[in-house]
Amino acid sequence: LTEVPALGFEMQTPTLDADWERAHSARFQSCWGVNILYQNNSKVDGTQTIPFIPNFDHYTAGIFAVEKMTLTNWVVELGLRYDFKNYDVVGFNFQNRLYRSNIGFQNFSGTFSAKRKIGNFASLTTSLSNAWRPPNMAELYSLGTHQSAAAIEYGLLLDKETTEVKEYSNTTARVEKALKWVFGYKIEKKKFTTELTGYVNYIFDFIYLRPRGVTETLRGPLPYFRYTQTDASFIGFDLFSTYQVNRQVTLTGKASLLRATDESQNDYLIFIPSNRADVGLRYESKPIKKFSWNAETKVRWVGMQDRAPQVITPPEIIEAQLQGIDIIAQRPGNFDFAAAPNSYFLLSLGLGATWKLEKSKWDIRLSCDNLTNEAYREYTNRLRYFADDVGRNITLGIHFSF
Repeated sequence: LTEVPALGFEMQTPTLDADWERAHSARFQSCWGVNILYQNNSKVDGTQTIPFIPNFDHYTAGIFAVEKMTLTNWVVELGLRYDFKNYDVVGFNFQNRLYRSNIGFQNFSGTFSAKRKIGNFASLTTSLSNAWRPPNMAELYSLGTHQSAAAIEYGLLLDKETTEVKEYSNTTARVEKALKWVFGYKIEKKKFTTELTGYVNYIFDFIYLRPRGVTETLRGPLPYFRYTQTDASFIGFDLFSTYQVNRQVTLTGKASLLRATDESQNDYLIFIPSNRADVGLRYESKPIKKFSWNAETKVRWVGMQDRAPQVITPPEIIEAQLQGIDIIAQRPGNFDFAAAPNSYFLLSLGLGATWKLEKSKWDIRLSCDNLTNEAYREYTNRLRYFADDVGRNITLGIHFSF
């Protein structure tokens, strides 16, 4: 062991957000605003390693306007936004050669939404929007070992053969652009609320981390990934419901379903969250003078991801390499290093208490996640290749406000 860190970064991120709202009349409202961000990242000297990402200055500025019109049974909103982003980059490649780059992005995005009131308790909403997202620094320049994931990663600008860093204009890297349609139905009564939301999102040049093989390191073989782009679709539903049994007891439930597809390859995508559902029960005591307490429990079910790509294990890749066979070329398409983990249930429990004093308040909470100490692995967690997820976790929180 050594006291010298393998990676060291210093990052500063000041931001400025401002918006102005105005009601022109009872029916028409406006909101205009601006967002500004500056981010500086510098490596800490003395690590004796090439940084995972280079030094950079990141500038972002955006302006937006939202116009809202309220009618008898309708609420209509129209929004428009312009964003500018710039990266000034200085780093070293694997040959320890200095490179510099300046990359700029700019684009417009917009949204249109409408909400229709149905009767006294229900409403229907729909929206259509377009959006864009430029690659971030990790997606562009990742180089080498990602320490927290125990994997090798390469960014979009690294040459596939030599790993040299290319200029953005000399690569096929592109900005993500998306079209999204959202629709929702909500019922809201005195004791019961439920909301169903569905969406269809098509992303052109979707950026994702794609497994590409196994490479040898001083610590042994490690899986390696490359940031890749493809056209992808995401179709899903979210359901959220609450029912107030009485003044003290509330029952909640929610569920999420998602279906994602790599449209360019007609294949499954990796690291897509699987379907899941939660059911919770909460009890709030009646206040006794200045004291009250609460208890809640929640059961979570997470299904197995049955839309996962094919599996090519590291031993298969290494064995094929020893025989001079490129097994990845023989089995085209997306793949994963391990099969999707099985479905699982998690149980959590929490207890809380509040004391209100004359000029202060105490809040104490004791909670336990994964109460039964279930052994499970989350599909989106890349550490599932090596170990189970977090076991029983007990947390005590104390908050004093004055």
